[in-house]
Amino acid sequence: MGDLADTVTDGIRLFNERRYEESLAAFTDDVEWRTGLHPLLGIDATRGRNGVREFWREAHSGWDDFRVDPIVVEELDGSPVLVTARYFGRGHASGVEFENQVFCLYELRDGLICSVRDFGSREAALAAAKEEE
Repeated sequence: MGDLADTVTDGIRLFNERRYEESLAAFTDDVEWRTGLHPLLGIDATRGRNGVREFWREAHSGWDDFRVDPIVVEELDGSPVLVTARYFGRGHASGVEFENQVFCLYELRDGLICSVRDFGSREAALAAAKEEE
């Protein structure tokens, strides 16, 4: 993997380990995060490192286990990194497991993650990356 992909996968690993501050060091101050979970929560996006930190804490609070498992990591033309990933969680109170495959498009600026967007298909993520060119 290249440097951009390493930045993204290191951030995911640190997130999964609940090492938020270390993971957030890979993000710009004005990062915008749009995950597939946002519509379920009735919000459009999470903005800024503080917003992302709070979103992560809330996301983890209801789960005994919640993680992002990267399956394929691709550096696209320009700076985007496309991660095909599996979201996995097990409800704290219910024990019910949740699993969902997503296609996460990471945009980087000056070596830091400035945007994260989840898509339901690889094609949709690639189309969004092309629009950013």
